[in-house]
Amino acid sequence: MFVDENRRKSDTHFPFFILCISIIDVALLIYTIVNNNGIAPMSENPMAGASSLTLIRNGAKFVPCMKSTQNNFVSYTVNCTSISSITNTTCTYEQYLWYVCNVENLKGFPYQAYRFFVPIFLHGGIIHLILNLFGQLCLGTEFERKFGSIRVFIIYILSGIGGVLLSAVGLPTYRKFNSVYSTTFNIRDYGAVGDGQTDDTNAIVKAIAKCMEGGGVLYIPTGQFVVRSSLNFKTNYRFTISGDGWSSVLLWEFDDHLLVILSQDGSELPQLTIRDFAITSSAVAKSLEKFAIYTEDLVQSHIEHIIINSNDTKNFPVSSGIAMMGVADTNTIRDVIMWNIKGTGIQIGYGSEIRILGGRIVGAGTRFDQSIGIHCTGNNGGVHVENTDIIGLATGMLMDNSSGVGSNREIFISHATIDSNGRGLVIRDNSYVSIIGIWAASSTIDQVFVDENTTAVLSISGGTIFNGGVYECPKLYSWCNGLTVLSGTFILNGVEVRNNNGRGIWIPNKSVTQYQIIACRIFANGQGLNVTGSLFMITNNVCNSNKLPNTISGTESSIVLNNLGC
Repeated sequence: MFVDENRRKSDTHFPFFILCISIIDVALLIYTIVNNNGIAPMSENPMAGASSLTLIRNGAKFVPCMKSTQNNFVSYTVNCTSISSITNTTCTYEQYLWYVCNVENLKGFPYQAYRFFVPIFLHGGIIHLILNLFGQLCLGTEFERKFGSIRVFIIYILSGIGGVLLSAVGLPTYRKFNSVYSTTFNIRDYGAVGDGQTDDTNAIVKAIAKCMEGGGVLYIPTGQFVVRSSLNFKTNYRFTISGDGWSSVLLWEFDDHLLVILSQDGSELPQLTIRDFAITSSAVAKSLEKFAIYTEDLVQSHIEHIIINSNDTKNFPVSSGIAMMGVADTNTIRDVIMWNIKGTGIQIGYGSEIRILGGRIVGAGTRFDQSIGIHCTGNNGGVHVENTDIIGLATGMLMDNSSGVGSNREIFISHATIDSNGRGLVIRDNSYVSIIGIWAASSTIDQVFVDENTTAVLSISGGTIFNGGVYECPKLYSWCNGLTVLSGTFILNGVEVRNNNGRGIWIPNKSVTQYQIIACRIFANGQGLNVTGSLFMITNNVCNSNKLPNTISGTESSIVLNNLGC
């Protein structure tokens, strides 16, 4: 269909070579995808094929496998966590080349001359192959019909080898093979001792400076490393801070942020990982606004398996835990444990999709200091808090616009424990807050509180609001409540509201409208219901054993029916 019929009649050669080469191309692509156990993610290979590692192990151009590597690079330590044949997390660059270049040893290596030939037939993926086959079959067959298979073979092979050779000239023989194999910087290699006595600050700063040159892994091995000034990470490269678990300890012995993570040029800093070590407050009392981990404009990143604690909770308690200031978008905090927080556990800037999964944020237990478990400071949407314990703080979780960038948007809380705080959950902006399986218990003032002058929408489905004022109740007629709503609206569905020394549910302002209390069990409170408003619905609830009778006003425009004892 692509060839002039008059020319076709004059052709004397069958395009045998082009057809064979095309079959080989297809077979090699299928082989590499099968060898890769499927097509790699598009983020790694947008051509819809095998991973870069699989392609290199099967003969793709990779200069360190094609010419001699300088001896001073061979002993470098790199991260080898994705090399299945190496059990350690790190290995030498020589060991790394053994695997990547698919050889058993480096004797007579690395002059893999076949890598000048194989890339002629090896394609990056399905898209790459289709584009090449289109030109190869449309034009190549015509050339072969006219000039013959031998001539086309010579031109095809020499052009391919020449292209590989020219593209390889000048490339370095020491290369990091994507972020998985980025260089690891062990702080001990830069002089850190880790005996809990020696000041390791300068050694760690040297390791950080080297890591920031091109990214990589800052490795904190087992030990207690004394730090006496801020550790500043300022770069636009991706990097990881990783330890051996909670046996890798940074001793925080000064009054300022410990880890300070910023981009080099003020742009967003993406795809960092901070994991598997402990931060212990020691030696010096900290100002409440100083954080163990302070970041600005952090996005698409993970902080996981960290413990933040103190070795003297009376004299050197933890000030604050993790700050994500400025833009905070698509970040995950997983299984982080904080003990004896006097300031803020987690502070969240503006953006979306912040996930706090598991872990514990535990205050000093006074309930009347300035401590906050989780603080959403404004204009963040899609904040998810799942299976997290927030205990013993002045405020368990706070949504407000203290940053001045606007109200938060959507907050989702699932099966979290908000326990033994001054106030449990506090809403002071126009957030939509959805709670599934609430456990709000033993707070002194209110378990759940919506402040005045908001248009907040609160939805609570299932769970328990329990035991308000169990520790103390100095203001019985205004404190020790279960749910207090001063503005906005809410839906309370299938929740047990019980054993609160004040009111189970308190709605004192007529401006609270269109709320619903449905299928709840409200019992053993100081008073079960003390509510007013308009256009509300209270149906199918059970009330019993409350000390004072319920007070419900505003019923002329509302529905109150099918309740038992309410």
